[in-house]
Amino acid sequence: MEQCVIVDSCGILQRVTAPTVEKVANCSKLSPAGTVPIAARELRDLKPALAARMAYCIAGLQLCFGQPVDVEILTLLKIEIDEVREAVQTWMLKKNQITTLLSNISEIQSTLNEEIDDLRMRVKNCEIQGANNTLKIEECEIQGANNTLKIGKCEIQGANNTLEIEKYKTRIERYSEVIKLLEQKCTTELSRCYIKEEEKIPYVFTAPQRNRYFAGRIKEIQELKRILKVEETSKEKKVRVAAVCGLGGIGKTSLASEYAHQMKDFYQGGVYWFSAEDDTFLEKTVNDVALKIDALLGSFDLTLSNTLKQISRSHDPCLIVLDCLDQLDLSSNMIKFLSFPAQENILGHFVVLTRRNPKLLVNEVSVFEKDSFLQLKCFLSKEAKEFLSSRTGVDLDENVESIAECLCEELGRLPLALEQAGACIDTLSCTLSSYLEQYKTERLRLLSQQQGRPVSPGKESSERLAVHTTWLINMEYMKKRSNGHAAIRFMNASSFFNGSEIEKELVNVGTPEVEDVAYRECVSSPLGCRQVLKLLTDFSLFTHVQPHSVSTHRLVQELVRESLNPESKAESFIDAGRILSYAFSKCSSPNNLVSLDETIDEEQDISSSDLPSSPSHFYMWSKFCMHGHHLCRTMEDLLVTLDSVYLDPVWFPATAKILYECAVHMSANYRQEEAQRLLNFGYRILDWVPVAEYETVKCSVSNNSLFPLSIPLSKSIQIVVKRCCMPPFASLAPLTEKPGSDASCLHVNDLEEKLEKLKLDGNKSFKKGRYKEALDVYSSAIDMAQECNTAFNPLLLTNRATVYLKLGQYEDALKDANDYITRRPDCWRGYARKALALDGLNEKVSAEIAASLAFYHNRAIFSDFSPFKESFFDLQKHIFVCDTVDQLISNAERSQKVEANLLTILVLGSKDYFLNSDLVDPGIVLSNCILVGARINCSVVLKFGGHTNVYLLNKCMITNVSFYFEEGQVCGRRGSLVKILNCNFSGKDNNKNAPIVASEGEFNAESCNFINGNYAGLGCFGPGNMVVVDCSFCNNGHFGLLVFNGGTLIVKSSRMYNNRVHGCQIGPEASKCVVVNCDIRHNDEDGILVERSKNVRIMRNNIFGNNEFGLEMVSSEVDIKENNIFDNGWWGIWSMSNSWCNVSMNRVFRNKAGGVRVGYRVAGKEFSPSVVELNKIYDNIGPGFLDNVNKCEMDGRPSANVDLRKSYLKSPNSLQSAKCLDNEVHNNKESENVRQLNFAVPYCSNCRKKCEPKRCGKCFTAVYCNKACLEGHWSKHKKLCKVLRGKASCLITSMKRVGGDGMIKHHAKSLEEIGPKFSPPPSRDGKRFIVKVQSSVPRTYLKPHTLLLYDRSLELYEEIQSKVIAKLVQEFGIQCERQAVEKKLFLHCLFEENGQLRLFSNEFADFLKW
Repeated sequence: MEQCVIVDSCGILQRVTAPTVEKVANCSKLSPAGTVPIAARELRDLKPALAARMAYCIAGLQLCFGQPVDVEILTLLKIEIDEVREAVQTWMLKKNQITTLLSNISEIQSTLNEEIDDLRMRVKNCEIQGANNTLKIEECEIQGANNTLKIGKCEIQGANNTLEIEKYKTRIERYSEVIKLLEQKCTTELSRCYIKEEEKIPYVFTAPQRNRYFAGRIKEIQELKRILKVEETSKEKKVRVAAVCGLGGIGKTSLASEYAHQMKDFYQGGVYWFSAEDDTFLEKTVNDVALKIDALLGSFDLTLSNTLKQISRSHDPCLIVLDCLDQLDLSSNMIKFLSFPAQENILGHFVVLTRRNPKLLVNEVSVFEKDSFLQLKCFLSKEAKEFLSSRTGVDLDENVESIAECLCEELGRLPLALEQAGACIDTLSCTLSSYLEQYKTERLRLLSQQQGRPVSPGKESSERLAVHTTWLINMEYMKKRSNGHAAIRFMNASSFFNGSEIEKELVNVGTPEVEDVAYRECVSSPLGCRQVLKLLTDFSLFTHVQPHSVSTHRLVQELVRESLNPESKAESFIDAGRILSYAFSKCSSPNNLVSLDETIDEEQDISSSDLPSSPSHFYMWSKFCMHGHHLCRTMEDLLVTLDSVYLDPVWFPATAKILYECAVHMSANYRQEEAQRLLNFGYRILDWVPVAEYETVKCSVSNNSLFPLSIPLSKSIQIVVKRCCMPPFASLAPLTEKPGSDASCLHVNDLEEKLEKLKLDGNKSFKKGRYKEALDVYSSAIDMAQECNTAFNPLLLTNRATVYLKLGQYEDALKDANDYITRRPDCWRGYARKALALDGLNEKVSAEIAASLAFYHNRAIFSDFSPFKESFFDLQKHIFVCDTVDQLISNAERSQKVEANLLTILVLGSKDYFLNSDLVDPGIVLSNCILVGARINCSVVLKFGGHTNVYLLNKCMITNVSFYFEEGQVCGRRGSLVKILNCNFSGKDNNKNAPIVASEGEFNAESCNFINGNYAGLGCFGPGNMVVVDCSFCNNGHFGLLVFNGGTLIVKSSRMYNNRVHGCQIGPEASKCVVVNCDIRHNDEDGILVERSKNVRIMRNNIFGNNEFGLEMVSSEVDIKENNIFDNGWWGIWSMSNSWCNVSMNRVFRNKAGGVRVGYRVAGKEFSPSVVELNKIYDNIGPGFLDNVNKCEMDGRPSANVDLRKSYLKSPNSLQSAKCLDNEVHNNKESENVRQLNFAVPYCSNCRKKCEPKRCGKCFTAVYCNKACLEGHWSKHKKLCKVLRGKASCLITSMKRVGGDGMIKHHAKSLEEIGPKFSPPPSRDGKRFIVKVQSSVPRTYLKPHTLLLYDRSLELYEEIQSKVIAKLVQEFGIQCERQAVEKKLFLHCLFEENGQLRLFSNEFADFLKW
């Protein structure tokens, strides 16, 4: 029996038999391959257990030969069709498609009723005609000696009823054939519909600019096509791979870029370019692409996966390029990226550019095979001459060709060397022969000095020597140019930056100023800065990559650094630091987000008023941080390789500030250990600054101007920084330019005349009924204007929309109408065409809303506009324009009196309406009406003063309106049917125990915002049934979204964030809830809490950054599948109190207390065990997976489950654990495998040599090789010792003793003993000792950031509050033995002279066992 995969009301794949979808196929035209595009792919990926669970509806519903046929079978089929009808109403289809689907399903239902009635009559006749022949239910056999109905044969033995059964058999055969045909049509149509939506993925082309002098390489490009099998590429989702290998400067990037540009039309799925220079650059380029396609998430793993998933949605081939894969050891992130071809279903090609040996790459990366490599070599002689001619502009005639060939051979035919030589010849307008002569002279000089040499294995000295020589020649000529000295100085400094993008803002005087006066005078003016960059690009040492940035080849950077003597290298590095410091000082920085609470000497939380308005606010800062990371790496190399004397000028407060900025950048990107080490490095540099700067440093550190933010960053600052580093939006170029247009040559006046003429020509064709001709003319005019980026008469859009309406192309008409409305929102024409297009699409209600808006802007439209007379002949009497509050109230009352099947349309045109209890007490009632805001972007605002409510009864629809409540709310009454679309709901002090919007009836919300509610944004109460799509819930006092007491909720593609308790609360006693494809993030407690509820499904969501659990279940039954759960403050998933859960195919990582915890369940047939299978659980700070039972589930408190407690008390060993299958659990920081955290910077504070550090006994930040260094440095260090001590530690000013007898009450048996018998009390003479700091479960009676602190002797057993220490424990601590949510961290501390306790935060003690 043929089967079809469909999507049920919750977005879950289900299998149904062909008869189930017979008539549904009539309208949606499914194909057997799948109802939606995801079906075929996802079904292949489903594991057997999941597939079996989804196939329950197959059994007993076959309807073909070989199976029993009777009335009950058709009755079951009828029930299934009824269920399909309900499911269809939740599908994400356009309204006309839904309407057509429902119409055809109704026809199916009618046909089935007729079939059932007809069959019953025939069965009755059979019973009358054959006394011994009875048709039985489900067995389908006719009892009688010679009359038996058999499966598969359908034959009746008995003379009196043979004819009837044969007729029935024939009818079933015909019915089955029709089913198959209709099923194919239905699948095809729905697939087409969903594919159309998927094409909305933005086209991305991030390849470098084309080298305009590119020449030759024809064979190489053909070979690359052969390796990638371009000619054989089909629509199969498969990634073909290739690697382009070769020396630095051989032209790998130019070749791949040229290939990408040549094949741009082929790769209509996009061209995506990534850098593998190191992990930081890989993450940045992945993030940049993710931002363009809306795939950015909270971690590299997830962002990479989501980016590839988004790319895979395209049905066109794409090209993915990984450049600069030259690391000696591939990092784990590189391996993850390189392995994607074997894991992702992407239609396209993957190309890697690398200096690595192909044999080595085959061994390192499994996706490469021996024939996957293109070994790029230097140009052939002909190609080299062709390139040189193109680059210099010199025609190679007979007299010149031999010289050109000689020069090419001298340069080794290396593209980079030819590029630099050609640039020099072109800029100087010199002859090839004169350049060749100079090149030979310079090359001999270099050979004699042995400067040209390879720096790593695999690089040939002859090629490198060629590039070095051409570079030196260019340098010599640049020196002779005006401002050439400044250009060379900037180039030398840039050799320590990220060469892939050097921003023009880096051409500056520096902070402190660069010591070269001539350089400072040059770059002090914008003209001088431009001249510097022009010189460098003219001589091809730099290349323009963006309007405001340039790049330089990594080989050139290497040569620059190698050519510098130690003194010059130090000088250039100093310049780089000062230039970067100046650039940082001129850009927006996260430092501006912080304000200090002087009463406790800690930073305050960021307020909403301080939030940057632009998502690119910190973009330049993030770019400068990339240069900072380069400098940091180089700094450590120079400390080892250069004499410390040369580096003396490096050490300024500004240098320490660069390291601090990089630490902030690392912390914002969740790399806290690296951030802490960079911060400590910044402290070390402060020891190295000149003595004259000490007073400045002391002041800057004391007032927090040097290092304003504490590391790790607070969650709120982390979120803001991450969100505000997006690149400024830039529109993407089309795939190809439109041919045959000369519009760009026209003057503005000429263009306007031509556009007007085309409009008039189109009008003439339309009046004559030549609609296709008119369509072509209008389209030509619109395209011409768009190509020239010129504003055009919007009437062209409504004219074309009218033509589309005449041609029955309603979707196109709707698009033009909406475009017109965007341009002229106060004109009736756009709304009128929109109404007619929607009417043509059979979207009646939406059409009437658009028509009412057209009427609002033109009150004569129903009499003067003839199409409205036909399509909306009686609509006007149902439309009421409400420009005042009184009109709104009276018309709302009028709508309550109309018939139930007629809806009054109330159009709101004023900006504000204020209602209070004096006008409507206790509120306004909306019944049988549609409330429409006539202004764009929900700018019609209804303000409700006092405790004034909105009551929704019967049928109501609200669109494009904003509601603001002081104390009231919106109430959807029981029995109501409500739809809200594109609305905003916010509150000030609305009911503290009620949502802004609450419903007990049928309720549908789409594209709405629910914010600032005192209690919750939106609530569903039983017996309410609510569907929520594409809505936002934020800044609500308790919950974003709430369902309980028998309510049913389906929420899809929505966002719940920054709510004061949970993002979404399900229960107690919710009837049903499905949460699909949502972002649930940064809520103050749980992302989702499920309490005493069954029939809950949590699928394909991103749940991250919540302060407590990502997902918590209490006495509930929940399906948890295909979610990403990460960066939550406690556990990713926490199940307790006899909850059942099916945790399958999730990614759970980087949660601060653990990955997945599943509580034991009661044993017994009625309690099936939880299932944890096919999950990836990694990088959590705590156990990856844990199943146990803890005290809070057994102690009889209200949240404890009665069945679980009884079973445990009866037999503690009778509880059952979860079934765990095929989970990947790795790299979780368990208590037993935790490693020592090492933030040490092993460079002496005096001599700056690398050493085994011995710390200063007062500040514990400065370190020394030996006692001599300590004593020699003390005269300087003592000036900063106190402020460094204060910055690297936290003073506890208030402590509260816990327990009167000083004995700890709860100490795990697995730990070493504590108390005065096991350790002496800590010294009070200023010496450091170790304490254990432990977080606690937040309680209402505890102050924020409360911690428990004690030493092993229990001399100290104190309750303290510290935001800084709490952050450290949360980020770096490990779980306590109870394995719940408490964490512990061991810190160094000491007593001050006044008895106060000081905890050191710059380094931690080793983790101990007590």
